[in-house]
Amino acid sequence: MFFLPLLDVIQVSVLSRRFNSVWRTFPVIEFDQDLFATGHKLPIDQSKASEKLMQFSDYTEDFLRRRGPDRSRVQELEINSKIIYELSEGICDVFAAKSIRVSKLIGLDLGLQNLILSDPSLIEELSLKQYVGGILPTKININLRSFESLKSLSLWNARGHITDNWIEEKIPKFIRLEKLSIRQCENLKKVKICHRRLKIFEFHNYKNEAEVEVEVEVELELITSNLLSFLYRGILLSHTIVTSTLFEARLFLTQISATNLWFLALRHFLISFDHCKVLTLEFEKLVGFPKELNDRWIAPTFTLKHLRVEVNSNLWSYRNLVALMLQLSPRLNTLSIIQNLDSQDPIERVIKFKYVKEVADQQDSSCCKRLPMKCWRHHLTGITMENFEDVNGNGRLITFFKDNTKISKQQNVKSIISLF
Repeated sequence: MFFLPLLDVIQVSVLSRRFNSVWRTFPVIEFDQDLFATGHKLPIDQSKASEKLMQFSDYTEDFLRRRGPDRSRVQELEINSKIIYELSEGICDVFAAKSIRVSKLIGLDLGLQNLILSDPSLIEELSLKQYVGGILPTKININLRSFESLKSLSLWNARGHITDNWIEEKIPKFIRLEKLSIRQCENLKKVKICHRRLKIFEFHNYKNEAEVEVEVEVELELITSNLLSFLYRGILLSHTIVTSTLFEARLFLTQISATNLWFLALRHFLISFDHCKVLTLEFEKLVGFPKELNDRWIAPTFTLKHLRVEVNSNLWSYRNLVALMLQLSPRLNTLSIIQNLDSQDPIERVIKFKYVKEVADQQDSSCCKRLPMKCWRHHLTGITMENFEDVNGNGRLITFFKDNTKISKQQNVKSIISLF
């Protein structure tokens, strides 16, 4: 029963008299107001919010009363409330249980001061999420030394006390922290995190149109040597430093523009991911590369070997997409294109590149003349295209590679491409 969703646990508990009492020892307690409203047909009218609160509060208290003394065996506690919900006496008793490993608090006002009164020395995962309109208490006097087992921390819509200084000063003191997720924390402008054990980092930085118009800039400096996974969603960061190597990065970029200024900002942003093991890009929309930048463009991820790009539409050309990716990463070993459509399973198509080790000096007035590094066109000796048989217009893609390959003119250009 431990691995079943809450609704399934409730249904299974009615199958026998033994199960009817077993639920009291179930180590996970989840109070979800959305789920409660679905089953109890709570009024949707916001003017009756107090009635919702009373019913939901009565439900949680009755649940804990029926559970009895077994509440001290709880290992995971999750509260999801969209209305102001002060922690009740029963909930505080659960927080006081020293058995809790996972705590997920979602809502407007969850009385975090009550959480601080408990002993969190065994908590390994802590998630705090505020709905829009709510704020964290102005003072969160968390005893950092007591979170000695914390491995995962999530902060969603955390306003108020979660500032740049709080992140920089407090995060390193969670000495066993391995995963950190920060989403929509609007007070953050210069995020600096230094943590030697951090392995997974997620940062969501969505901005509305009004914020973009006033050019709200966000900087990120992540200093860690053990990073394995980096996830970012939002507009381009104005300044980024990631010191780790051989991590996998996934970037979902919004507010895409076809202007020279945006592409120069994109280049500045991607430089920090040149040394990552695998880079995955997902764009809100695809745009063409400005021709005006061809003569002065230096690829931001020149040494990147493996690039993945995810697309969610058919309204683009493989030729233009590949050309854009090679502008960003001109010496790839593999380029994977994953097409995600709602009507079918994801389709992955892969292009594998082979290059010569050294390139003789060539005088070419149209390519790389003023750049310190030669582009992929001067190094390419072979291409393998996998899973492209059913692609409309793959002939244009093949022609693109043949026309742009600048290696030995004596080589038969038809022999450099293998299609599987």
